[in-house]
Amino acid sequence: MQKAFSLVLALVLLIGCLGCAKTENRGETDPERLTEEQALLIEQYPEYFGLDASDGLDVYVWQFAEKHFSFGLLPHAESGRYWLADDLMNLRGVSADTMRAILATYDIDGDDIYVIPWQNPLSSYLCEWQIVLEGEDGEAKKQTYVENVRDMLWGE
Repeated sequence: MQKAFSLVLALVLLIGCLGCAKTENRGETDPERLTEEQALLIEQYPEYFGLDASDGLDVYVWQFAEKHFSFGLLPHAESGRYWLADDLMNLRGVSADTMRAILATYDIDGDDIYVIPWQNPLSSYLCEWQIVLEGEDGEAKKQTYVENVRDMLWGE
């Protein structure tokens, strides 16, 4: 009898814990807290809203000219993505201002937003992080580029 009671109690606790488990993706878009601009962006770029941001977000940046930056957004992938992966090739580039407005709809800390420089295969432009001269540290150059892009996105 006591074993049966213990088993029932354990099952009740397990079911209760499972019911309480909350997986927060931080990508739900509450229409009541959107600006008018953001509501319009949802219509224009629905693929950038409601993403699972529980592990963070990856902001891909690529250039087609010296001052022409484009940005795309995907859920964070710890292992990265192949450079010709379908999800990268299907990104529709948006401006820094547009990406900033899109990111503001997510309940996510800036440290969970990863800026990833990407060479779009449709662009022949090589930006400064890709041109490493003898004696230069390529990783440091790439990191400086990422910091400049973050400044561009958050206006710091």
